Amino acid sequence: MYSCSFERNPGWSSAYARQPEILSYLRRLAQRRGLLPHIRFGPDVTGARWKKATSRWTVTTADGTTYVCRFLILGVGGLHTPQTPTLPGADEFSGAVWHSSCWNHDVDLTGKHVAVVGVGASGIRIIPELTAQAAQLTVFQRTPAWVLPKLDTPHPTWRKKLFRALPWAQALHRLRIYLAREKRGIGFHHRPDALRVAEDVVRGQIDKHIDDPGLRKTLTPTYRFGCKRVLLSNDYYRSLNAPPASRWSPAAQPPYAPRQSWTRPAQTIKPT
Repeated sequence: MYSCSFERNPGWSSAYARQPEILSYLRRLAQRRGLLPHIRFGPDVTGARWKKATSRWTVTTADGTTYVCRFLILGVGGLHTPQTPTLPGADEFSGAVWHSSCWNHDVDLTGKHVAVVGVGASGIRIIPELTAQAAQLTVFQRTPAWVLPKLDTPHPTWRKKLFRALPWAQALHRLRIYLAREKRGIGFHHRPDALRVAEDVVRGQIDKHIDDPGLRKTLTPTYRFGCKRVLLSNDYYRSLNAPPASRWSPAAQPPYAPRQSWTRPAQTIKPT
């Protein structure tokens, strides 16, 4: 995962390496392949024009620099600019508000009442961490997600040594991962009934970790697996559970709010 086939890394610590490790790999790759002299970090692109006469792009940046090139590839992604919803009454809220992609590290959430809007790829990672800090956590959900267990296992020392000594062994391991991922496409595109196995896995996780029947229903998707982005987490459902003595209660739902929400005293959940 997270590596180029022509620049394999036998020293990955786990199946899903963390950000510092991935960044270190990318830096080594850029240096080893001589890419850094050809990269400009930081400039804001303000415009790009195609000149038919020369078959070239002219790209301008905020600092006044102009670049002329044959090929222009937009790789900024569709979610690079945070979109914060404008909710009625939000301007009257005196607490701190921020988007998950622009985290405010100056605010200590320990012992605070915290609300999370959305249970997408970011939400399911933030919520387990907040349950160990906040005095109360309110989650607003529009549509529940299918959340599969994340098969993130540490790579043992013997495997790292094997990959270093026998690069073809790592190539085979990488091929196995590739084929396993590609096999899912059969279900997504041709045989959606084959994905029922994954649905059963998620339902089993919900039944295992969630005690409250009403919350189980709230967290169980009513659409087929694969219709929306499938998420991976080992502690999301577990972090939402509460002992029988601490019941879930519905949070206020004005007309503009997501369709489902719940509030719970976060200190009743043991940190995972």
